[in-house]
Amino acid sequence: TNVFPSTCASFSFFFFTVVDQLPPEEKLTKTLEKAAYYRKKKNGDYCIYMLVRASTLCSLLDQRSDRQYSTRRANIHAQLAEVYLQVQGFPRQAEDHSKKSLSFLPPESAEYSGASSPDDDNQPSPEGVRMTALLWLGKAFVMQKKFSAADRTLTQAVRAQRLCMQSTGSCDVDLLVLMEIARSKARCGLKRNDEALEVLSEALTRCQELVEKNDPRLADLHIQYGYISFLFANFYFVCVRKN
Repeated sequence: TNVFPSTCASFSFFFFTVVDQLPPEEKLTKTLEKAAYYRKKKNGDYCIYMLVRASTLCSLLDQRSDRQYSTRRANIHAQLAEVYLQVQGFPRQAEDHSKKSLSFLPPESAEYSGASSPDDDNQPSPEGVRMTALLWLGKAFVMQKKFSAADRTLTQAVRAQRLCMQSTGSCDVDLLVLMEIARSKARCGLKRNDEALEVLSEALTRCQELVEKNDPRLADLHIQYGYISFLFANFYFVCVRKN
C-alpha cells in the first residue's frame, strides 16, 4: 500500500488543476517530467505520487487509444522500483514494482528477435526496461537476503544488458556497475567469495574497455573487489587457525 504525506493532497490539487486541462498525452508527459524532477531532488514521496499517477494515465490512455502503452507502463514501474529501493529504502515494494514492470513486457524471445515496440520511438526499448527491472529486482532480493533469487535475477540482468548492448550499440556503464556489484554481493551471501571476485574481475575488464582509466565508476568496482578480498582473506585465516 502506498502511503503519502498529507501535503501531497494539497500539492496534487494545485498541480492537476492546471495539468488536467491538457490533452491526455501531454498530461502524461508533464506528469513524468515532474516525477523526474522530484527523483533528481531525492524527494521520494512526491516522485512516487507522480509515477503512480502516470501509471494510471497510461492505463486510461491504453483503453481510449489504438496505441499500446505497455512499455511505458513497464518503464514507470521500473522507475517506481528504483525510487522505493534507492531513495526510500523499501526493498519489498521495489520487488513488487519490478515484477509488475516485467509483467508488462513481451516474452524475451520476441523482444530480441527484432520485433519493434508498439510504443513510440522516444520511449525506452523493451529490452532496456527489462534490464533495469531485473537490476532493481535483484538488488531488492540482496537487501532482503534472498541471495539465491538475487543471483539468478542478476545473472538474467547481465544477459539482458549484453543483448541490449548488441541491439543498441551502447552501454549504460552506471547500471552495469550497479549490476555487477549487486551480483558480487549475492555470491558473497551464498558464501561463494571466489566467484564474487571473478564477477568483479570480469566487470572491471568490461568497464575498462568502455570508460577512461580514471573514471570514478571503476573505483566503485575496485573498492568492492578489495572489500571481498579482505573478507575472503579473513575467512581463509580463520579456517587455517581452526585446522
